[in-house]
Amino acid sequence: MPFSFGGRWQVGGEGGAFVVHDLDSSSWDQVNADYLFGLTLSYRKDNVSGIFRVFHQSSHVGDEYLLHNDVDRENYSYEAVGLLLSNDLSDWLRVYGGGEFHFSVSPKELDPWVAHYGIELSSPRAYLNGLLRPIAAADLKHREDNDWSGEISLIAGLRVEGEQLRHHNLRLTLGYFNGHSPNGQFYKNSVEYLSTAFHFNF
Repeated sequence: MPFSFGGRWQVGGEGGAFVVHDLDSSSWDQVNADYLFGLTLSYRKDNVSGIFRVFHQSSHVGDEYLLHNDVDRENYSYEAVGLLLSNDLSDWLRVYGGGEFHFSVSPKELDPWVAHYGIELSSPRAYLNGLLRPIAAADLKHREDNDWSGEISLIAGLRVEGEQLRHHNLRLTLGYFNGHSPNGQFYKNSVEYLSTAFHFNF
């Protein structure tokens, strides 16, 4: 939706379920499930863009995991508002930053503020006749509830490009994470892991 002062706005929705299973158990017990849904308002003009979010997130421990482990269940959930602003400094470099404020939190002692920033890099050159372009990114968060200690997520990989994919985003990446657990029920735990991912946007 264009406005007189320039730029473009977009209203959207988001939703997702993030489920963790114990693959070492005979029945692949569900350990935890996080559910997120909300509304987004995005804006872009020239090299500057931003996104404002209002969303809910809640977390649930799997029944089998509770039966087989001695854990204190947390009714972890919150509503939040968030804002991120970004600037394309060049064709190959983008930086962004912003934060979140959480309210209606459970447990009640959760502190509300989150700082969020990062950088994305895209190679100026594509390889194999323009088919593969190297990409990398670093994303960092600091949560007030964890005394502002850092959580870092790094990815590197390839974006597949071509005439057939010009309206899509196909990426193959490797990732590294170090920080507090992104799984709500276990938010107090520190974790470190490697990951692989395949992304395809319709």
